[in-house]
Amino acid sequence: MQPSLNHNVKHKDTIYHVQTEDRGSRNPIFQTDVFYEGKIIHSFQQEYKPNQKPEVIKQFMIEQHKFVIRQLMNGEFDEEIIKLCQTR
Repeated sequence: MQPSLNHNVKHKDTIYHVQTEDRGSRNPIFQTDVFYEGKIIHSFQQEYKPNQKPEVIKQFMIEQHKFVIRQLMNGEFDEEIIKLCQTR
């Protein structure tokens, strides 16, 4: 099991928290969540093969984490953020 990855990312003057976690070899899934003011606004999961070398698994996890950060920075979650703000 890999340690989680956590980054605070600034997009349009707002800070978001991006977290990627490994669910472990019994449930070989990486889950990346994007948080805005403590609420998950986007979640992405992807399975991996647990029998791979730990460094390969770690690199796959990093790639997923960076992918979701790029999506955030490219504005792909802006509509979800707007909807969340309208419900407050």
